[in-house]
Amino acid sequence: MSATAPDPDQTAGTAMPPASISPGTDTSRYRPTLDVGATRRQRQPQAFVTPPQPASVSARAAHHLPPGQTSLAITARSPSVSLGNAYPHNSPPVRSLQAHHSPQLLSTSLKMGLTIASLTITLGLIGSGIWLGTRLMLNPNQVAWLNHWLPDWTRIPIAQAQPSQTLADIHTEIRQVGLIPGDLIPLTPQQAAANPVPVTAWLLPIFSPTPCPASLAPTRGRCDAIVELRVYQTVTDSPVIATAPTYRRVHQLMVAGPAESFVLAALLPSNSPPDAAPPGSNQPLPLTDLRRFEGTSALPGVWFSLSGQRVQDNQTRLYGQVLYYNPDQLHLSLLAPWVSPANQFPTWQEVTGGKEPELVVNQTIDLEPRLVVYQLRSRNFLLSPWELAPIPLTPPALNGAAYQQAIKLAQVGLWSPALQQLERVKTKSNAWTDLAQAQMDLIKLHARITTLQAEQTWVSTSEQVLAHLLDGRWQAALAIFDQSATKRLEIANLLQTDPGRIWRRLETALTVTPDQVALQTWGALFMQAQRGYEGAIAWVQQQRPMDATREATIRQRLDLLQAAEAEQALPSHFSQIIGSVTLLTAPNPNDWLHPDAIANLNSPKETLRERPNDQIWYRIQVLGFHDGQRWQQPPFSQLDLSPATAAQQLWRLLGLNTDAQVQLVTWQANEQQQVTLTKVKAVRFQNGQLELLALGAPLPSPETGTGPTSPPLALTATAARLLLQPPTLSLADLYAQDAPKSERLFTGLWKDLQRAGKVPDAADPQLADWLPWIGHWQVQQVPLTDRRKMDTVFRLGAEELAVLKALATYTQPPATQPQPRRTVILSSAGHLIYSEFTATPNQQLMAIAALNPQETAYLLVSDRRTPSPPANAADQGGGYRLLHWSPTAQGFR
Repeated sequence: MSATAPDPDQTAGTAMPPASISPGTDTSRYRPTLDVGATRRQRQPQAFVTPPQPASVSARAAHHLPPGQTSLAITARSPSVSLGNAYPHNSPPVRSLQAHHSPQLLSTSLKMGLTIASLTITLGLIGSGIWLGTRLMLNPNQVAWLNHWLPDWTRIPIAQAQPSQTLADIHTEIRQVGLIPGDLIPLTPQQAAANPVPVTAWLLPIFSPTPCPASLAPTRGRCDAIVELRVYQTVTDSPVIATAPTYRRVHQLMVAGPAESFVLAALLPSNSPPDAAPPGSNQPLPLTDLRRFEGTSALPGVWFSLSGQRVQDNQTRLYGQVLYYNPDQLHLSLLAPWVSPANQFPTWQEVTGGKEPELVVNQTIDLEPRLVVYQLRSRNFLLSPWELAPIPLTPPALNGAAYQQAIKLAQVGLWSPALQQLERVKTKSNAWTDLAQAQMDLIKLHARITTLQAEQTWVSTSEQVLAHLLDGRWQAALAIFDQSATKRLEIANLLQTDPGRIWRRLETALTVTPDQVALQTWGALFMQAQRGYEGAIAWVQQQRPMDATREATIRQRLDLLQAAEAEQALPSHFSQIIGSVTLLTAPNPNDWLHPDAIANLNSPKETLRERPNDQIWYRIQVLGFHDGQRWQQPPFSQLDLSPATAAQQLWRLLGLNTDAQVQLVTWQANEQQQVTLTKVKAVRFQNGQLELLALGAPLPSPETGTGPTSPPLALTATAARLLLQPPTLSLADLYAQDAPKSERLFTGLWKDLQRAGKVPDAADPQLADWLPWIGHWQVQQVPLTDRRKMDTVFRLGAEELAVLKALATYTQPPATQPQPRRTVILSSAGHLIYSEFTATPNQQLMAIAALNPQETAYLLVSDRRTPSPPANAADQGGGYRLLHWSPTAQGFR
């Protein structure tokens, strides 16, 4: 069976003589020829050399020569010279090969040249034939590419490893091994869109059944992972008349996503230290989506993006692989892994102005632009002749000091100053290289983003100043600093909480342009925010150049900041607050402390009386908060507040100056969460208790069976991230991992349920016997008693209890009404450590929180259980507590 139809642009082979020649046949078309161009290309797989015919001529062939021709002439296919007609037109013809050679007609040099050429050509053809014959014997499919350059009537019969199949047969074969076939994708380059051609090659993705992780389950039903890609060709030369199109597999590629460590490393800010990479395994992440790149009409072949999603901190990040299909070799290859914290797919766009566009991967985090630009480069590899090479910033393309300083500025994120300096260098350089231009284009791409950010109008003063500082606009940022004390305080908080991105820019810029007064002023302000006033003065005196006038200008701004910081008792930090909630009809303004000195609000009475009609007041009793150094829990008697500045101190101590928004979380009967946003307007501190006054929308009205069954829980955004979502696994999987441990855990659970009267007092059952009915139940494992050991959390409702009772009594489980599930926790040794059936029947576990990474997790419990929710869940009052394991008491306290 022959291969598929050749490409229209491929060259046809040479006609071969038939097995026998009848008298009178014109044999000139069957003369053996030597393609000089082919000898130059004989090492390239694109060329095909016709095997030479025997040099001798039989008498029978000579007998049938055309009239007037006495011998066969050996010709060289050349634009102007034929060895059989090497003399001028009127010269005597070349003698027959069978005639005597005359020294007068053929010189010795010509004979030697012909001999050497013949030997060289013969040896080359013999070597090529041996190589081709060896491949045909050992693996015929390795030389299947020859058929791309041969017309249909000269196709070499190649042994096919894969038989032709219908699409239904292909799908059946894939499903038999437990995989899922995708849809056929035509492998037609975008260049062919203007001139449509029949599709002869198809891409078939193959999926492995994979459930979605908990973070993606609400939005996606399944997350089947792509594990294999196959290339099929439409069979057009089948000797059997098929009722449906048939295909032959010509290539397959096993695929896997990038390693977890690769993805996690890209989520760090660009200026993070090298040792700040988060832990991550080399386990590849799943790829769930395959899509074709747009804008690739100027590129060779066909380009795809394989991608997957990772949800972290309630944000979706994309990652994937770049897939290239070579239509000439019917070959797939993965060229580059990628990850985008900005949740954007890579795009092909013109960056350097070359013939081909570049692939741009957006790895921007917050206001830090980070774009990885890949250039398409050729390589000496027949099956995959292209590679993606990122444009590097190191090493610098040129050795000049000014150029290297510009690259140094770009490396810390000062893209606009770096671009300005490169433009000056380029105008004076006589040795500008392609790499230098590529680095400049990469810097220009980033500078365009930082410029737009700096020129944008921001609501927050800190964001506006940060955008200016990230773009190197020192004077514009100082103009905002000079506007008011409130803005100076916000800027001081920005400098004090800087993770390093501002200081690295300042430090690097001072080494390149140390004579800028505005730049030195920002360096001094940063030092004051970090080391205090005296530390800033010491730093200023070490700077060069420095004179009395310059120092006085800098000191003036330091004095302004010191005056604003006098109102600030504690350093700023993100608010981390957990509390319980009650409704408040009409707050008394005199009972609350207002942050008037922090933000330019109205007078206290006006502030608390301005309530929109669609919002209500909430009182939040603080159960715990992080003061920037550690977690504190009531009673808060250790707080030392000054009566004059108590409001300002509490506002900053709680981190409300950074984030005053609080989430009110309620749980429905089906354990789904509902979130209502509020904003803190005032605080109160009495008798060691902290309370917040918040304004927000009303809580959702309860509905039958779906309304909130618990009082609302108040959480700030940062604190909400501390609530764990422990991984779940089924009882069957737990049993497969450790059968003895699983039996101990189930026995402990069964005994607790017996004490509660929920199951019969029969003999303890064996988990292995009941796995067919309860093996799908989900459990959680989380370290609660020891950071090195995993405790197991069971959550049982009315349906699960009915199944257990039915299994113990050999009856059918009755119909049940939905009820809140109760929690039982057993240690790794199978000991009961928490039970809402026996020990704490009036308590409900709402969440598990990791407040301190050096400690085991906390239990967030509700002290009240109501069969039917009231009109508003907030009417239930407080009732939340944080419990932590006590090794001494061997219980949660």
